[in-house]
Amino acid sequence: MIVIDGIFLTRRITGIQRVAAELVRELDILAEPGEFRLLIPKYCQMPEGFSRIEVVRYGHCRGYLWEQVDLARYLAKHKAAGLFFENAVPLLYRHGVTYLHDISMQVNPDFWQHRYRISAFLWRLMYRAAGRSNMQIVTVSAFSRDEIEQVLHPLKRVAVIPCGWQHMNRIEADDSILERLHLETHGYCFAMSTASPNKNFDWVIRSARANPQECFVVAGKGTQQLTGQLPANLLCIGYVNDREAKALMMHCRAFLFPSLYEGFGLPPLEALAAGAGYVVVSDIPVLREVYGEAVVYIDPKGTWQVPEGIPETSGRAAVLQKYSWRESAKQLFRLCERENGKS
Repeated sequence: MIVIDGIFLTRRITGIQRVAAELVRELDILAEPGEFRLLIPKYCQMPEGFSRIEVVRYGHCRGYLWEQVDLARYLAKHKAAGLFFENAVPLLYRHGVTYLHDISMQVNPDFWQHRYRISAFLWRLMYRAAGRSNMQIVTVSAFSRDEIEQVLHPLKRVAVIPCGWQHMNRIEADDSILERLHLETHGYCFAMSTASPNKNFDWVIRSARANPQECFVVAGKGTQQLTGQLPANLLCIGYVNDREAKALMMHCRAFLFPSLYEGFGLPPLEALAAGAGYVVVSDIPVLREVYGEAVVYIDPKGTWQVPEGIPETSGRAAVLQKYSWRESAKQLFRLCERENGKS
């Protein structure tokens, strides 16, 4: 039996939680009854829609402590392999399959030395624990695989299972957000960002100042609290739900993703699937790997001038055809079957 770490169900959806939710959804289609069990904290709302994966509430702790204590106890009691999605493993029970989406906290300490110092310390402990165990490690790009194998040397057991985009087909766009924000179709540039240093919000500010005739909209946790010397043509709207995000992607002139570091970079793939006019991303290796010729590349340390019209790109359809939650789940399922055989 494989026990899935269900802590992702207690958190607001960002990229990591999206990967977990979509792959578990697909595993429920692929698995036979009894092969997988989804373990969630007692305070977690019971998820719906599972027909083959059993959902079990267990333990009394919360958050990271639940993973380190309650989840570890349950796995040991049942001598089960675990499936962990959030860069975290129980330090006292390291058996199964774990995702390391990236190792940013190891290779980019400057990004985390202030607000996230304690979290960075804990994650580095878990990186080492995973690396020193016999767990199967999964990541989302060849770029991340190479970094993980280099940093956790001499590690040579990292599988690459990329993200997908098909969840966008299930989301009904809430176009009313354009009216609420007084936005015109194809009349704004849209970014999803946070104040985290790797998301490079400063690039958006610089580009808004350099293009005062254009409207820039930024959504993401905490962005509505950003104040100070922001240009008048930059609108920070805070967290948006899936329906609102899809509408903003669908109707934007350009989707902007100036990130300095990513393990995969899922939002541009969502924007391509939603039908954004065009997608602008940083010219960094991982985004070159994922997006090829389907996007416009910019210098993340420079300033962008909004072009007239829509720049020519090619390969949007090829990129979308390349990535699939179903195919990724099949790869993950085979890895889980192998690890389950070791239990």
